[in-house]
Amino acid sequence: MDTTNHFGPELPATAKSKIRRAAKRASYQREVVYQLVDELKLGHVGFIQNGGWSLFH
Repeated sequence: MDTTNHFGPELPATAKSKIRRAAKRASYQREVVYQLVDELKLGHVGFIQNGGWSLFH
């Protein structure tokens, strides 16, 4: 897997992206996160539309 980028090996943790549940097991390492996303069988995507949350499975 090629994870070459100009942003460095770690993803930035922001107030919205910071992991709170099981935070001791969390990783912000880009390569680890990309590997997990590549291996996912199911994902959840949420976004704000017209000021309210929407969630798709």
